[in-house]
Amino acid sequence: SKLREAKFIKSIHEQYSIIQTYMQKKNEIKGIMDSITKLSTNKISKISNTAHKELLSDQLQQKFEENLEVLGIKGKHIELVGKNSKGTQQTELLMKSHKDITSILSEGEQKIASVALFMAEIVVSKNKSAIIMDDPVNSLDHKMMDKFVDMMLKLENQVIVFTHNRMFMDLINGSDYGHFCKTF
Repeated sequence: SKLREAKFIKSIHEQYSIIQTYMQKKNEIKGIMDSITKLSTNKISKISNTAHKELLSDQLQQKFEENLEVLGIKGKHIELVGKNSKGTQQTELLMKSHKDITSILSEGEQKIASVALFMAEIVVSKNKSAIIMDDPVNSLDHKMMDKFVDMMLKLENQVIVFTHNRMFMDLINGSDYGHFCKTF
């Protein structure tokens, strides 16, 4: 009978230890779940929006507008606007005047506006990383292409370009701002 009682007490003690460990783990999980609930996606979206608005600075807008003018896009009044959709933060190029038919951008102007923003972001952020471009001059006329080459070669970054456009390569070769390392 004492042996049976000892086995019973040992069994209760082992079960108590298992139950105690279970309750401890359950409380840890509850704490983590509470922390996750406090970090709702709405709060993260608000933080993301705030950070993106700071990135869309007046300096970036000004440099973007300067780039547009240099690249030959004048009088189009394009504004940078942050947009957050399902956790993805984007920068949109928005036409300020929706009613004026002359404010509509051609395919080349759309491309060069995107390039102007990209170049402005590089300059404003003072990013010195290498830049790789894959045929960046599709849809550009020769005037835009020439201005783009000069802007691209004025960057302090190493620029690697893949293209089949012979005129583009010749413009790079003939520019006062850079040199060609390899032509294939």
